[in-house]
Amino acid sequence: SRLLKGNLSHSKPAPEAATDPLNHGGGFIPETQPSDTPLPSNAEATKKRAKIPTIYYASRTHSQITQVIREYRKTGYRVPMAVLASRKHYCTNRHVHGKDNVDEECRLLLKDKGNIQCSEFKNVSKITAHPSLQPRGHNEVHDIEDLVKVGKNVRGCPY
Repeated sequence: SRLLKGNLSHSKPAPEAATDPLNHGGGFIPETQPSDTPLPSNAEATKKRAKIPTIYYASRTHSQITQVIREYRKTGYRVPMAVLASRKHYCTNRHVHGKDNVDEECRLLLKDKGNIQCSEFKNVSKITAHPSLQPRGHNEVHDIEDLVKVGKNVRGCPY
């Protein structure tokens, strides 16, 4: 946890959220500053942006990634992130999810570009347009379960 806090020292602590941000417009860190904050000059903004570190985590198990995200949440900082995982973890199609061959089943449903058979994939725009994933959404870290929850709520494909 101390290592995470050291890496996050450039970030601002997240405001406390009273509601579930995934159901009420939650998302990643805003890309713009609040309107009452003066905007820095381009040179200052570029210099400040150059100092922000990019951190990559790789793990062999889903539980290890979940643990890292849990530790980030304890710090009070919220950082933009993307958790990459397989279709097996992200699939929300009730006819495919839980099968041993999720990748193969998914590819079969998406094979004919003119006649896609996966209703969740057809609704992928509902996920990408969800307030929790917009640049000005709440400062909430997203893990696999969060994205699957959004996918199930809007019946869209989080993969």
